[in-house]
Amino acid sequence: MGMQEQEPEFLPFDFVYAGRRALKGNKPGAEIFRIVDGWLADSFVFASKSLKGNVIGGVYRGAQFTDSQARSLGAVTFVERWKDQLACIDWRAVMKRLRPISVVSSWKRTLRRSTR
Repeated sequence: MGMQEQEPEFLPFDFVYAGRRALKGNKPGAEIFRIVDGWLADSFVFASKSLKGNVIGGVYRGAQFTDSQARSLGAVTFVERWKDQLACIDWRAVMKRLRPISVVSSWKRTLRRSTR
């Protein structure tokens, strides 16, 4: 008899949305932190468009996680703002550092098109 591969168990966790991140090939991703016993636990970066538009520093409920996967990210609901506002400021600062790169890149594409 062959050994059956056991699927990992997905467990529900609230999480904090920490913002969008660029993955390899500039694919859109999102960084989240699971909340375990009221504390921020591990950080995950997912290739996910489903979290676009969420509030940075917002606590969300409705997703399920394993150690390496998530599901139902598109069906989450906002619960509250994360209590540590300094962490939220740090996450927003990361987003602001990433934005000028895309703005400059977009501006250069527009400039190239207009000079042809």
